[in-house]
Amino acid sequence: MQREAIVYLQEWRQRSSRRPLIIRGARQVGKSWLAKQFGRENFQNFIETNFDEKQQLDRIFEKDINECLNLLEIEFDTEIKDGDTLIFLDEVQAAPEVFARLRYFYENRPGLHIIATGSLLEFLLANHSFSMPVVRIEYMYLLPFNFREFLMAANQQRLLNFMLKYQLGDELPESIHQKIRRYFLKFLYLGAMPESIKSWIESGNFRQSEIISQSLKFTATILVNTAIALIYCYFSKFMISYHFVSLKNSNIRNYFLINVPTKSSKLMTFSVRLGWQQPLLTLPVTVCL
Repeated sequence: MQREAIVYLQEWRQRSSRRPLIIRGARQVGKSWLAKQFGRENFQNFIETNFDEKQQLDRIFEKDINECLNLLEIEFDTEIKDGDTLIFLDEVQAAPEVFARLRYFYENRPGLHIIATGSLLEFLLANHSFSMPVVRIEYMYLLPFNFREFLMAANQQRLLNFMLKYQLGDELPESIHQKIRRYFLKFLYLGAMPESIKSWIESGNFRQSEIISQSLKFTATILVNTAIALIYCYFSKFMISYHFVSLKNSNIRNYFLINVPTKSSKLMTFSVRLGWQQPLLTLPVTVCL
């Protein structure tokens, strides 16, 4: 599958004034996949560091830039050359100090290509305790699939070309109109998340895509409902329980029960129980008032 954001990345690669690039966006929109695809197709050498899988890697980035790069070459047995190597820092929210040090790569090795992203990166950017490397990094925001990308993934390049050339007033044969309509309805049904679309393309099965789509919605709803519960708890100060049913007209229900055992003038501690139709997980949470 191809993403239109590849064009921006290729332009970024050629710029002499480029900075380390941070790919932002919601979870599961394909940030890591995009960086890996771009690195493997456009660079002679590609280094991927995942700070969730190898948490000790962050210690390498505590060194000065030249020593850090030497250690990375040894760790990944790959030569790092300006212009020929892409360093991809994945799940960088697990190593905030690495994010803060990106400025030094720009200042000391501006010829390097560096991309960073992470599934929970937005939380790091919203609540950081380090000095943000302003002006020394740049951002790209990745959105879910659009309809053009969906048609390319579905191998409908001719139909896409027809749509791109079409202007108001041009003749639109009814058969072509119906074909566009059919694919648009498929796009709406599958949603714009890459994993759901990929599953449908590989299997031709809407059911498998629906399972993936519902799983993504369920995960997202847990995060949203938890945030709602926290906000409500903060303002009410007297919350005893909270029951939230999501995905109306669906058999999926998110259950939230919040108990408030302690409360002081500064801190309030409570537990959040999450589950699918039944409570499955209890998370302790402390909120500063």
